[in-house]
Amino acid sequence: KRCRAFKPQIMQRKERKKVHIHKKDVSTKYKPNVAFSASLFGEGGQTLGGYNSEVVLKFQKVFVNIGHAYNPSTGMFTAPVRGVYYFGFSAFANGKNAMGVHLRKNGQNIVAAYDYNNSHKDVNGANRAILLLEKGDQVNIGLWSGLSIFDSYNSVSTFSGFLLFKM
Repeated sequence: KRCRAFKPQIMQRKERKKVHIHKKDVSTKYKPNVAFSASLFGEGGQTLGGYNSEVVLKFQKVFVNIGHAYNPSTGMFTAPVRGVYYFGFSAFANGKNAMGVHLRKNGQNIVAAYDYNNSHKDVNGANRAILLLEKGDQVNIGLWSGLSIFDSYNSVSTFSGFLLFKM
């Protein structure tokens, strides 16, 4: 009789554990995988710049684009979900060119990297930011008017980002 009284308690514990695991699975909602990294050209040696107005840079040599949130044809990253994202970029200019770029969210400047080259040597810069984005928000890298950026097979000018966590 002791065994019969004890067995239902064990079964109840197992059943509760199964329900708890089920609840845990339901509470961890779908988190999309979002990550991209790209180089401006990634081949040869090419300088872009000297424009009268700011331009959106189109990083065309894509290393990875999980979730397809980055569009290399437009240079835009579009947030697929509300969440906290990490973005980083590097920029390079050679010769006597000055370099200036910034990370933009929905057209607003967030962080920048620039170097006005007066020594006729190569210059570079980098920056990064963690941003809270709403679904549909757009992030890109803008090249300042009148300034330049260089890229080569060494992929020295890059743009990367990924979802840290969904909100």
